[in-house]
Amino acid sequence: MNNRIGGDYSVSTTNKNQRKVNPLTQTDSVPNIRLSVEQGIWQNFTCAFDESLGTHLHGMVNSGPLVISFYSPDWKSYGQRHLESLKDVFRDIRESGGNILVFTTENLDQIKNRVGEENLPFTMLHDANNRIAQLFGLYSPFDAVWDKIAGIDEDVPFPGTFVILKNKQIYYDFTDLEFSRVLEKKPLMVIIKQAGWTKNKLISRQKGPE
Repeated sequence: MNNRIGGDYSVSTTNKNQRKVNPLTQTDSVPNIRLSVEQGIWQNFTCAFDESLGTHLHGMVNSGPLVISFYSPDWKSYGQRHLESLKDVFRDIRESGGNILVFTTENLDQIKNRVGEENLPFTMLHDANNRIAQLFGLYSPFDAVWDKIAGIDEDVPFPGTFVILKNKQIYYDFTDLEFSRVLEKKPLMVIIKQAGWTKNKLISRQKGPE
């Protein structure tokens, strides 16, 4: 059976290669996923696109280095530490001309509440059924987090953060299948600063249904 993402990319949930999580790593190319922009809160993100048509992941790297990260509140204390790590590195990424896009298991209303309550400065987008996490090798219905990590009972992805540059390849990857480490600022920023992009004009907006 195939699950479609935005009508442009499909994932076979019975493919042998999808049975175990296998995170993307440096030099891997990322798929050109079409995103539903209305399913998130967009802020402090430098990328012009037609919201009525949606946007593709590949187009987002034309504005500068793109940091993609995944989050779930069901990670509990680990998830909170992860958000704090992203907040800590956010300003440096933006000042270096980069963007952050965080995919979350939360729906749009939950995203709105979290962004407001925790004063999160970056863009967050709902990842329906963990489909994008699966494309990044962080989720498999046959290799569940709850079967490995005590205290997590929901169907969620493993943690992962990636830096993607203009050639659509990953130049930095951080994955934690043991939920034992935290994202480090220094190695991530080394890659972004080496990319050599200049800061573009900031586009900030809050997106959601009326």
